[in-house]
Amino acid sequence: MLRKIDYITANKDAAVKGPGPETQWIFIKPNHSIVYKKPIGIRRKAGTMEINVLKDSIPIRCDGFYLFFLEGTISLQGAKAPLILRVYRDPQDSFLSINCSDQKTEVQETIVHEFRSSDEVYLQYDGNENPKNETSRQDLTLSLFMLTPHTYCYPEK
Repeated sequence: MLRKIDYITANKDAAVKGPGPETQWIFIKPNHSIVYKKPIGIRRKAGTMEINVLKDSIPIRCDGFYLFFLEGTISLQGAKAPLILRVYRDPQDSFLSINCSDQKTEVQETIVHEFRSSDEVYLQYDGNENPKNETSRQDLTLSLFMLTPHTYCYPEK
């Protein structure tokens, strides 16, 4: 498993290819507009995992550890108060928070996190007192790779 993490970490600036058809992985691209206090809309770019368009989430189908990359920029033109980008599976418990107080925040986060097959991953902005901050934009890419064996997966219902 460490060899896989080293390979992905060392090569993440290159075009990363998915680890295989039986491994759970996804590359997503959030919508460019920042929406206040609602899950961010996301688009699937590639991978074996799907997104839940109605809930703006990534459903997890396999128990285990996942390697999570989030990188890009968040621009807060016209923002009077800082924003916090939260990544969570439960609204009361974020596993990643990024403070965006400058006009342009560079994001490059890599973490390993444990998920269960019933979890869903959400991205959401909090902390801005102006809920209609339409001038703010984001250019982020999220990558999620399952690190545990495929035998930890449950069939889709």
